[in-house]
Amino acid sequence: MKRTIATLLACIMLLTLAACGHRIKHLVYTDDYPTVYQEELKEIFGDYTLGERIEQHSEGEDCSCGYHRDTLDWYEWQITYRDACGQTMTCTMNNYQTLYYQQYEWIEDQIGTHFFTGYVERYYDGLLWGRGSYCFCSLGDFVNSYSNKGEESPMEIGKAYRKNLEQSEDRVPLYALRYSDLLDRYPIVLSIFVQLDDETMEERDWEAHFNDAACRLEAMAAEMAEEIGDGLNLKAQVYSRAESVELNRRKTWIYYLRGEQTKDVDPFSLDHMVFESYMGKFW
Repeated sequence: MKRTIATLLACIMLLTLAACGHRIKHLVYTDDYPTVYQEELKEIFGDYTLGERIEQHSEGEDCSCGYHRDTLDWYEWQITYRDACGQTMTCTMNNYQTLYYQQYEWIEDQIGTHFFTGYVERYYDGLLWGRGSYCFCSLGDFVNSYSNKGEESPMEIGKAYRKNLEQSEDRVPLYALRYSDLLDRYPIVLSIFVQLDDETMEERDWEAHFNDAACRLEAMAAEMAEEIGDGLNLKAQVYSRAESVELNRRKTWIYYLRGEQTKDVDPFSLDHMVFESYMGKFW
C-alpha cells in the first residue's frame, strides 16, 4: 500500500514538473548588435556592408512528443564581406544568440562556400545537379556516432571543444585568414556531395560519363590538398541520378586524412581517424 501511494505521488510530481517545463515563453530580443559589437565586427569581417535590420518572429510550439520551442521575436542583419581570396561572402547575424556562438557558424559557412563555389562548381561545370549538391564543413564536433560505448568519448570531447570555442571571446578575422590557416587552426572535416545532372542518360552513354566524373573528383581533391596541406580532412562522393543504371554502380567516394588520400575507410571511420590524429593538438 505504501509503495502504491509513493508511486502515485511520484507520478503526480513528474506530471506537474512536465506541465511547468512545457509552458511556452515569449522571448523578445532588442539589442542592436551592429552598435554593441561594432569593433568586434570590424575585427571579424574587415570592411563589410551591413544590410537593413529585419524583424523576425517564430511562434512557439509544445508537442506531447516532447518537442518544445518558445515564441521568439528578434532582429537579423545580412553582412557582406570579402575573404582573403577576394571572394564575396554573406552571412546572417541575429541578436538572440551570442556573437561568438554565431562566429563559428560563419566560419563553417564560409569554408563550405569557398570549396563549393571554388572547386565543386568549377570542376563539375555543366554536369552538376545543384539542388542536391553541397559542401558541408564540421568544426570540432564532427564525430556524431559510435558503434560501442568505447567510441562515445570522441563525440563528447568534440562537443565540449566546440562549446568552449563558442563561449570564448576570441575574434577570428575571416576576411584575412587563408583557408590553409583556418583548417590548420581548427579541427575540421569537409563533406562534399556531388549529384550529377544525368537522370535521363542512357546506360550506353553512362560509363564514360561517370568515369569522367570520378576522374574530376580525384583531380579536385588533389588540388584541395595542394591548397590546404595537412589540414585537409575530406569525405567526398559523386552520385549519379541515371535511372537506367543499377543503384550500386552510381556512386564513388574519395577520402583524405590530414592532407593524404586514404583507402579502406568509410565516412564513420574517417571521422574517428581524424579525431585520433588531433590528440594532443586540440584535445
